[in-house]
Amino acid sequence: MENFEFVSPTHFVFGCGAEEQVGEKLAAAGAKRVLVHFGGGSAVASGLIDRVGASLDAAGIEHLELGGVRPNPEITLVREGVRLCKEANVDWILAVGGGSVIDSAKAIANGACVEGDVWELFETKALDHDVLPIAVVLTIPAAGSEASKNTVISNDELGMKTGYASNYQRPKLAFMNPELTFTLPPFQTAAGITDMFCHLLERFFDDVGAVPVTDNLNLSLMNTIRAEAPRVLADPENYDARANIMWAGMLCHQGLAGVGRHEDWATHGLEHELSALNPAITHGAGLAVMFVIFKVIDKTIGLRVPAEVEIDGLDIHEHGLASAYAGFAISDANSAAMVPNENTDLGEDDASKASAKQMDAAVPVVREPAVIHDGIYDTGMHKVSIIAKLSKFDQLKSVLNDLGVTGMTVTQVMGCGIQKGTTEKYRGVPVDSTLLPKIKVEVIVSKISVDSVVEAAKKALYTGHIGDGKIFVYNVTRVVKIRTGEEDFAALQDVE
Repeated sequence: MENFEFVSPTHFVFGCGAEEQVGEKLAAAGAKRVLVHFGGGSAVASGLIDRVGASLDAAGIEHLELGGVRPNPEITLVREGVRLCKEANVDWILAVGGGSVIDSAKAIANGACVEGDVWELFETKALDHDVLPIAVVLTIPAAGSEASKNTVISNDELGMKTGYASNYQRPKLAFMNPELTFTLPPFQTAAGITDMFCHLLERFFDDVGAVPVTDNLNLSLMNTIRAEAPRVLADPENYDARANIMWAGMLCHQGLAGVGRHEDWATHGLEHELSALNPAITHGAGLAVMFVIFKVIDKTIGLRVPAEVEIDGLDIHEHGLASAYAGFAISDANSAAMVPNENTDLGEDDASKASAKQMDAAVPVVREPAVIHDGIYDTGMHKVSIIAKLSKFDQLKSVLNDLGVTGMTVTQVMGCGIQKGTTEKYRGVPVDSTLLPKIKVEVIVSKISVDSVVEAAKKALYTGHIGDGKIFVYNVTRVVKIRTGEEDFAALQDVE
């Protein structure tokens, strides 16, 4: 691990309605006159700029506006912002937007406190200690500029795009409401996700050996982004997925993911040359092209860390050390590295190709005859209880919804079956798996056939490995809807 200094002065306000606290928080920080800086028409059309202005008015804070920030922000608008700040004695800058708006605000905050042209800072990289404080209302998770020390500005006249780094320009306040990202177009969402992932790659692949605490944070963020990206694109208003992506974007470029490393940034530099020549190139899209170089490296000299190290952990591979976390780890069978054998690998991971024997072995189903049990007649109402892997829940929920199942009870549970006799790995260290995290989904059906529910669940959950889960079917003797008093079949129908 290399020597490092790390500074993070940002106060985060995260969650629904976070932007409504702008006036209150800025007033508490002593703001008197604020420049509200934003981009195109979406911030205005959505009413966000009006809501922010109303919050500032309610707190008694004067404010003026400067819009028009483009993707790949340009020095001309920065100079206009510097002029406004100096003429109006602005004491805070509030950036409402994504990375381009925030970068432009940082450049203005520096320029407002220097005598000469602000572009000189980008040419000389001279450290500016006197910077106007910056607050951010984030609308596009990508750049991580809401907490980073970096800003990147283009100069069209010179055909240049370059960065400037200073801990003094880190924002003091960041308001992060995932709901503000619901309306982002798929392309912009994907470009932002690519940008944040590339921020990790630039740090992960450098000339320093293993830095386990930093590297494992990097890998964890990579895995989170890879898991949440498809969910966000499939369901743009999935709050939890949007929230995870938004917070991950900040962590990817705040600096923690690179401490103890030299970091690289060659690929970002290559992309900057592209978008300097053509500002219409979206930064994330340009990076996606530039990072093809990593596939070339993989095919020629190889990547520094192979795929299996992501599963086993860096500690054991690079240092031969057992993980410090092994003593209290709860192993998740979804990601554990299991050695295939006759019990754990049934020979087929595609449900459509698996034989009946393989399907029955992978997902045993208990079905009771629909006649009489201990003097109780089959009522035609059944509870289907499904215990499965955590990672399969979204897929299971989707197939049940497609069948018309509108109600379910979901519980995270711990348990074990045949897996209690196997040894799993947690970050490279063998641990005994006694209780594994699972999801239990319970549905009551009457109008929908039990067989269709069971078959849909089997297909959704099947992988051919031990641990796919089990399905239990029970007869339900009576159901009462508390609100209406309806019973049995009528109580199960979602009608008013």
